[in-house]
Amino acid sequence: MHEEYMNSTLTAVVPATVRVGANAPHADLYKELFVANTDKSTGHSMMRALQRDVKRLSFDGGHKLLFVFYSKSAAARWNQKALRYQNAVIVLHNTHRRPEDEGTGQYTAAQVEVQYAVRIYGAGRLGLAALERAFSLFSEAKVLDVEHARAKKTEL
Repeated sequence: MHEEYMNSTLTAVVPATVRVGANAPHADLYKELFVANTDKSTGHSMMRALQRDVKRLSFDGGHKLLFVFYSKSAAARWNQKALRYQNAVIVLHNTHRRPEDEGTGQYTAAQVEVQYAVRIYGAGRLGLAALERAFSLFSEAKVLDVEHARAKKTEL
């Protein structure tokens, strides 16, 4: 109950080029953020502020870093902020789905971005390039990969 009303979660999509252990501890995730965002003279105050605002940092084992903040106001300060993580740039997004949006089929660009895969049925006549362009235009989300359906997971 406390989590639902007091805490707020922001999500960052981790690119496939970044290696993170499926059960990476909270401290290891912070260490990676700290190393990537600081040097001898810069970044330390920003990372202290992040550490002060974030209650829990976790990796979902797939492609999302979840930042749980102590309050909605703390999360609002970090929403849409970019950080480095290893050799990539991650952006913190509010992907919370409002109750009135449930069942409508409407998603924000941030919510679409965290979807692991979007399957489009009946689009066989479109070329992959046209499908990618169309999807990135109407969703405003970055399209990482487009491929034809396979009969088996191992089929290339």
